[in-house]
Amino acid sequence: MGNFKKKFPKCKKCLQKYTTHEEKESDINIAIEMLQDAFEDNFDKAFLITSDSDLVSTIKKIKLLFPSKDVILITPPNRSRFASELKNSAKRWHEMQKEQLEECQLPKKVTLSDDTVIVRPKEYD
Repeated sequence: MGNFKKKFPKCKKCLQKYTTHEEKESDINIAIEMLQDAFEDNFDKAFLITSDSDLVSTIKKIKLLFPSKDVILITPPNRSRFASELKNSAKRWHEMQKEQLEECQLPKKVTLSDDTVIVRPKEYD
């Protein structure tokens, strides 16, 4: 798991600062887990769902060290055009369709065992 850090950029139009969040460490954590799984021989084929080019070096290193292992890239809907270096690094690639992604989403509300309610962001609908 990565984490989110607060950022305080300025609006380019009005120059006011606002609060936003930036995801950190997820790509490196994925890279470490993929390499560990390759070293521990936990997969023959790994399916990587991303369009983040930061993972290109991970795919290349797995191909170099473990030529019999395949990394198959799956890009999120409408993101494959941003992933040309990733696509070239992977054994194969596929673009996930929007309907496939929607089928994998959590429900709009999830209640945990401690009664905490997690609500899916509206942007995901």
